[in-house]
Amino acid sequence: MLIRVVLLALAFAAQGTDLRDALRLGRTPDEALYASFSRGYDLSPTQPVASAEVVTEFRRAVMLVRERARLGDLSVTEYDLGVALRPFAGTVTIVAQVNLRPLNTFTKPPLYDLYISTGRSTPPVGASTIRREAVFPMGAPGGSMMAVSHHAPASAISSSDVFVVMAVVGSFRTT
Repeated sequence: MLIRVVLLALAFAAQGTDLRDALRLGRTPDEALYASFSRGYDLSPTQPVASAEVVTEFRRAVMLVRERARLGDLSVTEYDLGVALRPFAGTVTIVAQVNLRPLNTFTKPPLYDLYISTGRSTPPVGASTIRREAVFPMGAPGGSMMAVSHHAPASAISSSDVFVVMAVVGSFRTT
């Protein structure tokens, strides 16, 4: 019984340290520090994938604090941050933007699939849900899509495996 209580207390203490670090990094006025932190989560994609990035629990916390600080809300506490992150516990999200051909005729984002692999020896894991958003060029409305942004949460990957995550966008589905 005593061991369980001690382990539980250690788990909360570790989470509190991470949340404190996220608050500190999210509120920093040093743009170079924040840019360096964010660059560490970028992946090196090949065409047609224009960009790909990993959003871990810690990065999501920093991004949330950063957005609130940008809006002038500096009153976010560790408790508030913990409550806001509760729905994303254990989830790593891959965000990939796929370029489309300039003369495409899509009326809605195409149904690309996103697969995640943590190395050569593991099979790719398909995301359970993928949120697809059309990306339009700046300028007059009514133009054709130039890219599709994919947001794929994957709870099958642990946060410790993130440094070897590789995003691969598959071919079109007909359904």
